[in-house]
Amino acid sequence: MSNEIQTSEMSKALAALPDLGPLQYGEVGDFDRMVRSAFLPRLSLCSGSSDLVKEGKMMVGRYALVRAKDDFVDLGEAVDLIPLDMRYAAMDFGDMSNVQVSYDPNDPLFKDIMSRAGQQGARVGYGPQFLIWLPSQKEFASYFFGSQSARPEARKMMARKKMGATMRAKLVSTPENKWHVPVVIACQTELTPPPADQYAEVGTKFLHPGKSEGAEFSPESGSAAAGPEGERVR
Repeated sequence: MSNEIQTSEMSKALAALPDLGPLQYGEVGDFDRMVRSAFLPRLSLCSGSSDLVKEGKMMVGRYALVRAKDDFVDLGEAVDLIPLDMRYAAMDFGDMSNVQVSYDPNDPLFKDIMSRAGQQGARVGYGPQFLIWLPSQKEFASYFFGSQSARPEARKMMARKKMGATMRAKLVSTPENKWHVPVVIACQTELTPPPADQYAEVGTKFLHPGKSEGAEFSPESGSAAAGPEGERVR
């Protein structure tokens, strides 16, 4: 009871503080730009092996916007978005402190990752990676169709490029495994596109990442969540 009284008194005291008006310099939107990570956030379809699920922070089959390990937003079972651009990516998540990434299908690293995809225990993924705009968050992110079961759905995402799309999830199963795969359909509502100047900056960087690097993936953003075949639920 005493805590409730203290909280009520503090609320009243805070409400009584004067409003000093807006900042002299800058705008509200500058805050997000300044605190944003150097890494492009990613949209993740959470599986049973995702760290967020294991830690009880997310439910299986829901989408999360992941900015960093402890900075994420639960976007629910369906997400409206605008696919803007596509590039190829191959990722080796074997060592999360040093994730290997290649964006050039002719790069030896890219080819090596492709050759190991599907092998038992291989924490790798390859496929189309999309730059997307999330109107609900007013934020750019990436989505990686990196697994064998997810890659075919990338055709539908490509067909919705520069148009509205909705991503849902579907549970598929074999006698040995069950896991969720992304589903892309046309968005039924009108979406607000990103500001042109912001898109020009982010899109240019996305389409010109360099042949092979790890700058677009933060090791602190948790487990792969990009869709390697290992992410399945028994």
